[in-house]
Amino acid sequence: MPTCCVPGCTSGYRNDTSPTVRHFFSAPSDERLRAAWNRAIPRADKDLTTKSRACSIHFHDQDIRKTYVHVINGETVEIPRGKWSLVEGALPKVFPNLPSYLSKPAQKRRKRQRESNGNADQGTASPQSQASCSTIPGDVVVDHMPEPSAPSFAEMECVELPPSWQRITVENGSGKFAAFFTLTSANKAPQIEKCVVVSSDGVATASARGREAKAFLSVSITTMLDLSDLINKVHSLHACSGYDVQSSTGFSLRCQALAKQSTCSFCRIEKKQAFEKEFSEAKKAGVQTEKGEKPSKESHQGSCCESVFHEEFGRTTREIDKRKILINQ
Repeated sequence: MPTCCVPGCTSGYRNDTSPTVRHFFSAPSDERLRAAWNRAIPRADKDLTTKSRACSIHFHDQDIRKTYVHVINGETVEIPRGKWSLVEGALPKVFPNLPSYLSKPAQKRRKRQRESNGNADQGTASPQSQASCSTIPGDVVVDHMPEPSAPSFAEMECVELPPSWQRITVENGSGKFAAFFTLTSANKAPQIEKCVVVSSDGVATASARGREAKAFLSVSITTMLDLSDLINKVHSLHACSGYDVQSSTGFSLRCQALAKQSTCSFCRIEKKQAFEKEFSEAKKAGVQTEKGEKPSKESHQGSCCESVFHEEFGRTTREIDKRKILINQ
């Protein structure tokens, strides 16, 4: 688990007793913005690196994206984000464990409006100049932040793709979509191995071998960097190959579709359970033969299954049991 780099903060450490869930943000890769983080965080012993993390309590709410915002049938719908992100240019400004003077208030955005045309001797400005030079009284503050728009399909055509990836724009009865995918050959016929689909409203989903990747459902794409990061993330993962044992073949109902290994954790657990079931049945068949019954074909297969079980999972049982604990949590 990451730890917070802000002095006095215990987020991520063993002595952290806070009941609230902390989200962590990486220090910017952009050197100028990372230098601004260095100036904002009161820490003189060392500078931040791209591996440094700051937790969510050090940012104002308006600087954190906690939900995906969509407009469906004219209504604004907000969906909670599993992983929070920061708005562009956000800086850590809240330090509850340090002297209060070190914290900075949130900056409120002002929405400019047109001045009243009270002075006739100033002449009449054109609509363009009125719009560009408009102001509002100093006591009027609007906190609404404009929602970012999705990249156009023409812009998506320019995104840099990883090796072997292709792109295509599709328009059908459901709307217009941009698809980015990589192919694989199965039985001499090309099939889509991994795919990222982006709709016109900037909502992206990822899939692998025809199954939706649950970790990449309804991802909001507001910049070309968002799109590039998503495609590269999907590219770095493996399409889950499922499980294949003597009595059962397929995928777990909770299959993640994309995983760091060739098989996702849920399918690995499913495979282990299938082997355990076969092992148990084979063991029962072996007990029956010890009582004087004629050894059956199933009994012979059971002994083979037992050896395969120990060979296949003897080294990974502890790892999978740990995954079970994490999943149940």
